[in-house]
Formats: sequence, C-alpha cells, structure tokens
Amino acid sequence: MKLKLPKFKPVRVIGIFIAILIIMLTFLLIFQITRIEEKNELEMTRHYIDFQRKLNAYIVNNTSLIKGFIAYIEMNGDSDTEQIYIYLSHLMEDQMDDIKNIGIIKDTTILLNYPIEGNEDSIGIDLSLVEGQAAQVAYVKDNLQTHFQGPVNLVQGGKGYIIREPIFREGHYWGMVSIVLIGEAFDAIIEEFSQEADLYVLINDINNDNQLIYGDESMFNKSNMSFINSDFFGKWTITIKHRTPETKQDYVALSSMIALYLFISYILTKTLYNYLNKYQSTTEANKVLSEQVTRDSLTGVSSRNYFISKIFDNVSYATHQQHSIALVFCDIDYFKRVNDQYGHAVGDEVLYEVAKIFSSTIRKSDIVTRWGGEEFLIMLTRVSLDEAAVVAEKMRAQVEAKAFTNAQNITASFGVVMYREDEFIGTCIKRADQAMYKAKQQGRNQVVIDTTDTAEEPSMKKSTWQEKWTCGNPIIDTEHMELLETLNEIIELSFFKEQRELLLNQLYTYFIEMEKHFKDEEVILTNIRWENLYNHKKIHEALLNELLKFTEDYRGREISTEVFVQKLLDNIISHIEVDDMKFFEWL
Repeated sequence: MKLKLPKFKPVRVIGIFIAILIIMLTFLLIFQITRIEEKNELEMTRHYIDFQRKLNAYIVNNTSLIKGFIAYIEMNGDSDTEQIYIYLSHLMEDQMDDIKNIGIIKDTTILLNYPIEGNEDSIGIDLSLVEGQAAQVAYVKDNLQTHFQGPVNLVQGGKGYIIREPIFREGHYWGMVSIVLIGEAFDAIIEEFSQEADLYVLINDINNDNQLIYGDESMFNKSNMSFINSDFFGKWTITIKHRTPETKQDYVALSSMIALYLFISYILTKTLYNYLNKYQSTTEANKVLSEQVTRDSLTGVSSRNYFISKIFDNVSYATHQQHSIALVFCDIDYFKRVNDQYGHAVGDEVLYEVAKIFSSTIRKSDIVTRWGGEEFLIMLTRVSLDEAAVVAEKMRAQVEAKAFTNAQNITASFGVVMYREDEFIGTCIKRADQAMYKAKQQGRNQVVIDTTDTAEEPSMKKSTWQEKWTCGNPIIDTEHMELLETLNEIIELSFFKEQRELLLNQLYTYFIEMEKHFKDEEVILTNIRWENLYNHKKIHEALLNELLKFTEDYRGREISTEVFVQKLLDNIISHIEVDDMKFFEWL
C-alpha cells in the first residue's frame, strides 16, 4: 500500500514543448537559408558560365590567328623579315585593337616584333635573361606547351598579357611565337564581361603559383565560389561573387522569417519565464505545504501520516527483497511533570531536543516520527533485533545524558520489535508499544525487547491463502485470492485512525469486487448445473446485505474497529469454508 503526495512538474513539459518549437523554427530558418544559398549558387554558376563563355571567346578570337602564323613560320622559315611583316599586316588587319604586338622568338631571343613601330628596342633581346619572363620562356622551351603569363611589364614598355606557343622545324623545337594582349584592354574586357554577368571576378594563374591575373583579392574570402578554368592557354582559378543579390525577394522573405523567429522566440521565452516565476512561487508554496504535511511542526521529524506511508512502502519492499525491519517505540518518562513543573514551552523544548537526538542517531534509510504527545516511533531497516536494541540503548543513554536548558533528569523508555512476515503493520506497532509499556512497568529509563510469538495470536497475522480453499477453477480461485488481499489491506488500515477515510473507500472497492465475484461464480455454477445454485445465490445476496449493514454501522461508529474486522473475516472466510466448498467436487 502506498500513499503518495502529488508531484506537480508541468514546467518540464512546457519547457520541452517550447524547446521543440524553437528547434523546429531553427530548422525551418536553416532550411530557408540553405535554399537561398543553393539558389544563389545556381544563379552564380549560370552567370559564371556566361562570363567564361565570353572570356574564352575573346581570348580564342584574339589568339586563333596565331595557329595560322605558326604554320606559316614552320613552312616558310627562310622568309625574310619584310615578307613576314607583310603576311602579318594582312593577317592581323582589324585585330590590333586589343593586341599590342606579335613576336617571333628564335630559341629564346626576339627575332622580330610586329608592328615594328614602338618595338624596335626589343629586337635581339634574349628573354632568358629578362627577369619576370625567363622562367616562362624556359617553360615553353622545356615543356613544348602553350603558356599564358600576365600581367607583366614588357621590355618595350607598358603592361600586357603574353601568350607563348612553341614553333617546330623538322620535328624539333625552333623557337616560339608570342602574342601580347594590351593589359588595359584585357582588363577592360574582363570588367565588361563581369558587369554583364553581374559578378565581381578574381582570376589567379594556377601554373604560376596562383599569380593574380585580375581582380581585387581584398573583396573575396574563402566562402566565395571558385571554378577551375582549363584551356589551351593555361589553368586558372576564377572566384566570383554577386555584385547585387539576384534573390532580393528571397532575402526579404528571409529577413521577415528571422524577425518572426525572433518574435516567437521572445514570446515563448517570456511565457516560459513568467511561468517559471509563477511555478517557482507555486513550488515554494507547495514545499511549505509539503513540509507541513510531511513534518511535525513542533519537532521537525516526520509527521505521523508521512511515517505511515513510508512504513507501508518499506514493508512491501522488505517483503519482496527479504530485508528486515525493526520498530522502536519511545515514550518520555514523566513528561506530564515537565509540563506541570516547567510549563508547556519547556515541554516543547524537551520534545524538540529529544527528536533532535533521535534524528542524529539513525541513518538516512531510517525514519523517526512523533507518534503522539511525548511518544516517538522509529523505523530501522536492514537490522537484526540485537542491532535495533543497540540503537535504542544509544538513544536512551543520550537522552539521559542530555543537559536540557530548563529541565532536569529527562529519561525515556523504549520498546523494540522486529516486523514479522504476514504480520499487520498495526500489530507490529502495537507490540512495540506494549514492549515500551513493559519498560515503564519495570522502572522506566530502559529498553525492552519484544519476544512474543504471534503464532499464538492468529488475529494478529494477515490471512493467507490456504490450499484447502483451492477449487481448481482459475477464475474463482483468483477472485478469492484478490478478495483476501483486499481484506488484509482493509484490516491493515483499521489500525490507524487517520486512515479511516481511505479505509471506507477501500471498503467500497471490496464491495464491488465481491459483487463481481458472486456474479462470475454464479455463471460458472450455472454452466455446471449445480443443484444448490438457487440457495447459493440467496446466500450471496444475504452476504452483500450484511456487508453493507456493518459497513454503515462502522461508518456511523456504531461498532468498534475490532468487531468490524472480525465481521469482515467471518464474512469471506466462513463463506468459503462453509458454503463454497460444497461445490468444489462439482468442478
């Protein structure tokens, strides 16, 4: 049997609910941000493809003629300079807006430059000796591959971007052709294309240690999108970012969602905060109320009701786990004299100090209560009778040795008992009380151990199922056992006057169980065509009426608890042994 105090913790549920809401909103926000980022990436990829297409077309358009010129040189290597200039003038007609010059390098030395005007000083220069170009010229010569370089400071002056491609004669390296794109024109074209694509662009040359080709590196970071662009003229990293957001409406929606998210989070947090304040106030009030319910207001030890609920719990646990329980009953000797001689205030102080001694002596698993007036009851778990007596003697000695401020020569008498299997808790307490009174009779200020044998007093033990009551029908046997268990619980409650209302409620349950059992039993007996069924039904009816009658008498306090308990026992046990056993042989 377990008596519980209500536990009110809805704040945990509300907190979890609000946390789930905030988590859901957070995931929704993350999803929206991710969707916008994915949309931006898709849009930027499309812009990049457009930009790359235009840039490659520009470079190819300005460098495709170099292939024909190389073929001409490889086939007409003996042509004089004038013939080459004439060929180039026709080849490059209308192409010189973005091209600064085209040069022929034999091995690593500039053989000629077109146009000659403005490039005269470059003729004859060995580029393998020119800082900033030597490594790139050597790369083309050694690897026989096209190479892009830029921006570089040109030997003939100005800034440009150089594309070099090797020339072969009779299958062997002969030299190279270089085309120099005007730096300003190249930058302007990239700027034009990037504006059309609504992008900021950063271009680095992977083949030249990520040399900056175009752009402002300070405008970019690692989070920007990058692409690798490989073509016949080299390998570039092109990093891009939006000039203006394409998804302006999405960001407006996102801003609105963030604002809504913050607003809802604020409302939920404020609601929880207000509730927590209210809950804290309620909790503190409940704590005070709980203290009032579970603690004796004078001494601070457990209240009688709380002690009863705990002893029921411990007995149930000890029965299943086969642990021992001892009870120590204590009464302060001549306490009335203390009140009469020193006053009730001093008497209260004595009770408080004695309770303090008891509380400091027992373990956390034990419990002490003020049972009534100057009486205390202590429950000790997992101890033997001798160990419990030692604890009681320690308490007695400490009370005797205590120097009370306003009273002298305070002693106490103790009774010690062990809880016995199938014993009513009330019976065990009664034995402890009797042992304590025996200590009083023997001169007080001592500990008496109870040695009575409850086997000699059957009324002090719970009614246990007997094999002779088994009829063999599982429904009847089970219901008989349940009725007997409920009956034991009712009798247990009858020992405690403060449990009277609970006892009356349990009686109602017992009546319902008995009425159901009688109906089930009658159906079974009908099916086997028992010859005395009619009389048995009449007996059932009389038993129910009798149960109602003496229950009402007990409720109206017209019969004592002892008479009431005996009538309950006779009601069910006598019926099984006298009436029910008659049909056992028919089953």
